[in-house]
Amino acid sequence: MHHFSFPETYTSPDGTEFVVRPIAVSDRDTFCTFFAALPERDRLFFQEDLSVAAQAERWVAGVEAGRTYALIAVADDRIVGQVSLYRRLHGWTRLVGYILAAVRPDFRGRGIAGHLIRRILEIAVQMGLDKVVAETLTGQRRERKILEAHGFRKEAILRDHATDSRGNKHNVVLLSHNLYDLWRRQEDMIIDKEFEVIP
Repeated sequence: MHHFSFPETYTSPDGTEFVVRPIAVSDRDTFCTFFAALPERDRLFFQEDLSVAAQAERWVAGVEAGRTYALIAVADDRIVGQVSLYRRLHGWTRLVGYILAAVRPDFRGRGIAGHLIRRILEIAVQMGLDKVVAETLTGQRRERKILEAHGFRKEAILRDHATDSRGNKHNVVLLSHNLYDLWRRQEDMIIDKEFEVIP
């Protein structure tokens, strides 16, 4: 499906090394721990409470079934970041992907989210998707800035679209990324490599 060689090593600006690879069924328990460490506003973007082992197992099973593709960043055997790409396998929006990125608060500011988003966008292109969609709360300016730095643009604000555990309503910002330009850049790189002159 993709042409990347995983696992790969990502080195953050402060010199810390992280292993980036697709999630596996054996990661269920460590993913539960990772999920529980996220702030509530991050956890509520997931469709299930993945701190519960049974629900995490179903989510990972969705990865195995091909409905979701997920990459994780690992340090010292702990998952510290993840990005997941969900796609419908049939219907009108089968060429649209939905991404969700999250990084543990104590590992933010090291470029992990940006690296994971770049990788998942490249994978989305290789999957043949036309567009990728992401959501943030209106107050999540840092997260939105990261997405916009990688080509996402605001499409709409959905009023009172999200509800937290206390029943409070929040506006959701819908962002999208048209993958056509990224697809063309990858195609040009492949063509350039094919016609590369070897001295």
